[in-house]
Amino acid sequence: MLGAGTYYLSTDLTLDHGIRIKNSGGEVTLCLNGNTVMCTSNGAVIQTPTGAYSANFTLCDCQPNGSVGKITHKTGATGSGVDLQRAANTPTHTFIMYNGCITGNTSTSGGGGVYVADSTTFTMYGGSIVDNKANPGRYASNGGGVYVAGGDTENKYFTMYGGSITGNHTAGDGGGIYSTSNNISIYGGSVTGNSAERNGGAVYVAGTMIVGGDINISGNWKGDAQSSASNDNANNVYLSEYGNNGSSDGPATIAIEEPLTGTGSIGITTKTSVATTRNASVKIAAGKGTHAITDEDKGHFTPDTGYCEVQKKDDGALYLTHVHSGGEATCTAAAKCGGCSQPYGNTNPNNHALVHHEAQAPTCTAVGWEAYDTCSRCTYTTYREIPAAHTYGETWVKGQDGHWKVCEVCQNRSEVKPHNWRDATTSAPKTCTVCGATTGTKLSAYYY
Repeated sequence: MLGAGTYYLSTDLTLDHGIRIKNSGGEVTLCLNGNTVMCTSNGAVIQTPTGAYSANFTLCDCQPNGSVGKITHKTGATGSGVDLQRAANTPTHTFIMYNGCITGNTSTSGGGGVYVADSTTFTMYGGSIVDNKANPGRYASNGGGVYVAGGDTENKYFTMYGGSITGNHTAGDGGGIYSTSNNISIYGGSVTGNSAERNGGAVYVAGTMIVGGDINISGNWKGDAQSSASNDNANNVYLSEYGNNGSSDGPATIAIEEPLTGTGSIGITTKTSVATTRNASVKIAAGKGTHAITDEDKGHFTPDTGYCEVQKKDDGALYLTHVHSGGEATCTAAAKCGGCSQPYGNTNPNNHALVHHEAQAPTCTAVGWEAYDTCSRCTYTTYREIPAAHTYGETWVKGQDGHWKVCEVCQNRSEVKPHNWRDATTSAPKTCTVCGATTGTKLSAYYY
């Protein structure tokens, strides 16, 4: 049991039980001094009292020679790294973390790294919460790194000003942080490389999360701990469909209280399937207090999936909105959105990639064509053939059995056509009406 006071570790501690802060409460400061506190039994490594006293626990780490102090469990033992038990009546337990590393802890009830119960607060200025797990017990537990419990009161807070929450995993929701409280605020630090098998690889929000400053919530995913973030499984801040404590207050959201700065981003996933639903748009963030959202704030939000984008609308709030993209238009059909499968763009397209071909005159023995166009992507063509043809003059060549014409180009003789005879008269012999050939003699004037 730890009573009020300041404690400096001079060596590593391996304990067969967790450290309990006395019910008498008071100010308890533990400097890890680069050493490790390891618990070999089940239960939290450090736990606040449940009595009617408030306890203020501060964790720091001088890190001599660059070594990092740790709060951890022996492999096989389960329990949170730090468990803020619910205080009785009105007193509030507080946990302030300046440095050190809470790592290698596995909880079956939520909050592998830190469990924040009702009437308690956790403020993180630095240090790291790394490689902790919330594994399924009777039910799938949540909050691999930090669990901020729900309840009937709002006297529960998690505020992050710095440090990192990295590499934590849960079989439930909230790989890095799980919160059903309206009192979760992040003003600095990073939440990266965490994973959840359900939702919220980084943060699961079922209330309102307040943000501002230089923060980075990216590179988290939905899946098992052995996979990694990709275009297909990115899952950072997950905004559930319910408000605080699972009520019907409205969907979870983000409140921007201060300008977002730095180069970090906040990845967003919403319960509503924006990426696969035509015209879907979900509000994800609004200004808080006197802060009005700027375009710079907007630039810090990124969708976790394709086929959507973050838009700032006329009400000044940010929305995750479906946008058609993906697919390729054909020469005669519009592109289909890869998310909702609806056609978009020019829905009556004529997108041929035309290649022009000059006209070619026919010859006596080879066909020709008119000038025409073809498409380099499909079989479309305006080709019109001109048949091969001889160029015959107007003059008929006369023969005994008929008449014909001669090609002016190749001297080819046309088909011989029979004479079309007109009977002889007293003024002319028998004559072809086509070519003028004659045969025989004209009739006698005395012919009756």
